[in-house]
Amino acid sequence: MTPEGPQLEHTWTARPVRPITALYVLVVFLVFMAVAQFVVHSREAVVALAMAAFGAVVSLIPGITSRIEYKLSDGGLAKRRIQAKESREFEDLFLWDELSHLTPTKTGFKFYKNTVGSGPLRRFIDLHFLSGHSGEFHAEEGDRERILALIQKREIPTLPPG
Repeated sequence: MTPEGPQLEHTWTARPVRPITALYVLVVFLVFMAVAQFVVHSREAVVALAMAAFGAVVSLIPGITSRIEYKLSDGGLAKRRIQAKESREFEDLFLWDELSHLTPTKTGFKFYKNTVGSGPLRRFIDLHFLSGHSGEFHAEEGDRERILALIQKREIPTLPPG
């Protein structure tokens, strides 16, 4: 991939859903199936749970197999879904001067934009319920340290998860 200008700092791709998530979902369903079989003795419940498990795992496949491309630049962060059939334009997630803080997560980072709400309740609603004030971007293991270094270089506050 060639940089699209001198302002480009880092590009990476990441999956929206980690493959291990499918295994976690399957294990949860297997535990409930074991309870249904050995505690409740319901063959119908086992079959129903097996069908639900199949549907849940199959629904995760598009998120596991697709990838999102991220572009970190002097302006901020942009993303686009990688598709073989068409090339899409990058969509801005945030600009650096809009950010309040970033929080590292196991799969990437959560970002929070500055809010103009007058009280703590209004800020809470803006950040956690209304779209556009907060979000998440994914980064795989090899890219997280580089991204964190670029964030710290810009002196954006990072809060520990939790």
